[in-house]
Amino acid sequence: MARKIRGFAHPAAGAVYIPETAQPSSPPPHDLLLHRAARTDAALDEVIGDEGFAFDTETLQHLANQWADFARRYRDARDLANHLTRAEGPGLDYASVGHAETLVASGQALKAALDERVRYCEDMRDRFLAALGKYIAAEDEAETTIDKGRFE
Repeated sequence: MARKIRGFAHPAAGAVYIPETAQPSSPPPHDLLLHRAARTDAALDEVIGDEGFAFDTETLQHLANQWADFARRYRDARDLANHLTRAEGPGLDYASVGHAETLVASGQALKAALDERVRYCEDMRDRFLAALGKYIAAEDEAETTIDKGRFE
């Protein structure tokens, strides 16, 4: 019989497996929103398990709203990153032009990363909204009314 082992893999710490009681020796995450999203995904995986899961409609709506908020924040950051992609050097010398080109390339990479995060958050929002729609449809389908002693 298989036994569930709880812990995490952390190759940078010099071990393939570290028991759950040990603290990871990794630096803090660079992207706090994605770190929180990953932790939410891990918690959902633990809740869901092999037998499925059940949330009430309020929880599904709350989770969809949170993912929509994450997507909005990333869109706002992406809009601010647009300023970097339009940078121009103050002069025509090599240093001015070179620094501006590097800044523009960095801004474009940042925009691409933020676009990816927006798509991921919107996808998660859509998944929770789809689950909410299925939940409501199943509830509506399961409703029966009694009219003059007959089920309808």
